[in-house]
Amino acid sequence: MKHCIISMPSMTFAQKARTVLAANAIEALVSKLPHELSEKGCAWGISLACKDTEEARRILTVSDVPFKRVWHREG
Repeated sequence: MKHCIISMPSMTFAQKARTVLAANAIEALVSKLPHELSEKGCAWGISLACKDTEEARRILTVSDVPFKRVWHREG
């Protein structure tokens, strides 16, 4: 199953993103980013189904929750 990770600027923003997405019926988990996905100190993200990525980005944007990059992962 494909899942995506959206990197976040902090654990606090990752938790806020999870809450905002849950309120919009998108399941996401806060996760520590693997070392190879860390960018300039960003070590936290949210993991979600890739099918929900575009809607999640839209929701985070309109909710003023900053995010950095979307990673597509297998497994």
